[in-house]
Amino acid sequence: MPRIVGPTNVAVPLDINVSGMSPHVCAYRLWWRQANTDWQVIAEGSTGDQAPDHVRHALAEGAQLAYWVGVAGNPNTSYQAIITLGQEGKALPNGLVGVEGQTNDAGVDVQEDWVSFV
Repeated sequence: MPRIVGPTNVAVPLDINVSGMSPHVCAYRLWWRQANTDWQVIAEGSTGDQAPDHVRHALAEGAQLAYWVGVAGNPNTSYQAIITLGQEGKALPNGLVGVEGQTNDAGVDVQEDWVSFV
């Protein structure tokens, strides 16, 4: 069952930020779909480079956002990252999506899920 985020204002763009909260590097890919449409990649990147990890996207009723996060760091260490979903400079209700876990013996882990907007 996806996380429900909102209420939202479909007249205001959605701000999506990906942030690492531990000394790990997070690679990510974000997909978007409106109701009854196919998924489309809207962003990909890494917290390990100097590029901003921020996306602004138009919002529509019934939209969904899927995310894939690959984590790399020291083996068998706990990591934390957060995907912030907001509008007008504030996080939306239920819009702080925590990505947490532990890397394996090779120092990597993967998490993926999606959210729905109301």
